[in-house]
Amino acid sequence: MDFYDLIMYATKLLETITFSPKWIIIDEFQDCDESQLAFVKALRGNPKVLLSENTKIFAVGDPNQIIYTWRGSINNIFNEFKKEYEAEELTLPVNYRSSGTILEAAKAFLSEKAVLQGTREVGNPITLINQYDSFNEANYLSVKIGDLHKSGIEYKDIAVFYRMQKQSQVIEEVFQKENIPFEVSIRRTLLDIPVLRWFVNLLKAAVNEKDTTNLISVLKDKTFGEGMTKAKIRKIVYDKVDESSILFNKIRGFESWSKNQTPPYNLYRYFDLDNYLSPTSVTYVENNGFVLNFLEKIIEYSKFKDYSIVGGIKEFINSSALYGVDILKENIDKSEDSVKLMTLHACKGLEFKYVFIIGVNYGLIPLNTATIEEQEEEKRLFFVGITRAKDNLEISYYTNPENPRVMSDQSSYIYMLPKHLIQSSDIEAQKGDLNAFRREIKSNMENTEKNQTIDKVIKKKVRHSRYGMGYVEWEDESVIVAIFQGYGRKEFTKAFNAIEFLEED
Repeated sequence: MDFYDLIMYATKLLETITFSPKWIIIDEFQDCDESQLAFVKALRGNPKVLLSENTKIFAVGDPNQIIYTWRGSINNIFNEFKKEYEAEELTLPVNYRSSGTILEAAKAFLSEKAVLQGTREVGNPITLINQYDSFNEANYLSVKIGDLHKSGIEYKDIAVFYRMQKQSQVIEEVFQKENIPFEVSIRRTLLDIPVLRWFVNLLKAAVNEKDTTNLISVLKDKTFGEGMTKAKIRKIVYDKVDESSILFNKIRGFESWSKNQTPPYNLYRYFDLDNYLSPTSVTYVENNGFVLNFLEKIIEYSKFKDYSIVGGIKEFINSSALYGVDILKENIDKSEDSVKLMTLHACKGLEFKYVFIIGVNYGLIPLNTATIEEQEEEKRLFFVGITRAKDNLEISYYTNPENPRVMSDQSSYIYMLPKHLIQSSDIEAQKGDLNAFRREIKSNMENTEKNQTIDKVIKKKVRHSRYGMGYVEWEDESVIVAIFQGYGRKEFTKAFNAIEFLEED
């Protein structure tokens, strides 16, 4: 069972018994989904058995921070709560964290009925910066944060927020080169990563031969499994007909194989996972990393608990199912003196003296959403990011965003900010060569003993039948990213490469 199963079955049990607690206290109420509301209702008492008039409910939450509807939280949850329990609403509109300037800016993203009051002084204006691209910005941030630290500001009092997790990559590379200490917060469950969802189902089936549900799911998966039809699965799983399924035989033979294994457990090779992660796909490197990282956690857990392979997998998967929100999270240590890098979703509940919100272009902040409800949630998300800042807030947008789906101009959110609160500062729009920077890092790592550095990087020219002439921006063992005038960035898999390399002038 995972956490949601426990909620569902606990609710069913409560509907059949008499139980009347004196108090039910709920925190972060705005994040509740329908199953959790049903659980609360059942916990209060079943009218068919006993309606406990003595049970009191107290819920704390902020309607301005409903930012998880994609996980199941409900937009009108507070109205539903008041209607269901005839609840009295007590409003706490006072913010003790942020300066008057930051709060005034945040109000622009609330509904007209919302009330927000502050207790602090006006404070510094909000800085608005036009960056050329993400590489320029990463270099700027490393210098700015370095200067702040020299002036006495601790790294842990500084945070950089962004909309998409992949935006942190270039910042991490620059900070690492410039010796800026940082932590990256990643709040994702196993369900958020398709390859891990498939792999965990595979492991569940491997350590429990009665688990036919996950076995079938793994075999029929078209992306990572064998894409079996229902008819073929029925023959193999239920009719015991030998249809020569390599993956099925590996799963069924796992417990027998594992008895003779000692750490390190070579699970990756045993399941021939390279055959299922598609080495020729553009997602292979990332998926391979997810799986290897997950296996490493299982191994560490098993060693620490002194479990067998099968026992370690069972216990670890149980733990990850119950506490899945944190299983892949690189926890932010508030006491460690490092700059915090995180998505806007991950920043909820935190506070910092200096906050940088980057990439405030339409297509990132806000995302290009389809419905009014999604648009309103994007506003609330930006509100959450703004109100994490205590003293200083800096907002930036790109002239040349790398993602072709992102518009090359400031977001409408910037126009919503009261002009008298803004102090603009354009950064000189010099195009940085991110590809050269990455090659420099790689070369320096490979040639540390020789103390070699790259003085000059020559771009590789390419030609494509449709996109014309361009040059390689970045590449690794399996992927090439090239830029074409008029078409922007295009990504190609090397195994099926459709571009022609040209000789240098």
